[in-house]
This record gives sequence, C-alpha cells and structure tokens, in this order.
Amino acid sequence: MLLIDEQDSPVPFQEDWFRFRSHEEFEANCDLKVDLYDYLGHMKLVNEQPLTDCPILNGVDIAKKRHLRVHVQTRGGPLMKLYIWDKAAADFCLKYKSYGRTPSAILVTTLNPKRIGG
Repeated sequence: MLLIDEQDSPVPFQEDWFRFRSHEEFEANCDLKVDLYDYLGHMKLVNEQPLTDCPILNGVDIAKKRHLRVHVQTRGGPLMKLYIWDKAAADFCLKYKSYGRTPSAILVTTLNPKRIGG
C-alpha cells in the first residue's frame, strides 16, 4: 500500500509503470481465485472523516476495532470502500500520520505469497 501526496511527491510516477483498470474490470475479477489488479484512486474519506478536515486517526481505536475503512474513487469511477485489517490497518495509520500533510491518493496492490515462495 502506498500513500501519495500528489502535489509534492518525492517519487515521480510514470504512467506506463502501471496499467490502470476500470472499475468494471476490477469488479469482474474480484470473485475469482487469482490475484486482483493494482488499484489507484483518490481517498475521499478515512474512517468516515473527509480528507478536507485533516482526519485524525486514533491508533488505539483502530487496534480495538482491528480495521479501518477508506473510501476510494478512481477517475470517473464509483466510490468503493476499502477495508484494511489488523497489522495492515496499524501500518496504514502510522504511515498516514507520518506525512506532514494529508495524502490524497492511495495505491493498493495485491500479491499472492505462493507466487514468491511464501
């Protein structure tokens, strides 16, 4: 998972590094037993808090609930809910808080550990 501050990103992202897919392609493959596509979108809400309000993430609350929810939207696509669980939720919270300002985009990638010997 990668959080991106689009305006002052220290890492330049070239468009040909990723293949952006439509929501329809993503949805068509979500119930298959294969790796899902990488997903890049704009975060709209984090735990029901709009990004314009500089959301405050409570690590204790996230640890208690064991998850957090991010509303993500691709360009021109529908709003999707991304649930982040357990350690990934705690890692997201730490990464999110480490930025000086609110990141606005997220890259979510999936990896099947069996493909890399896990």
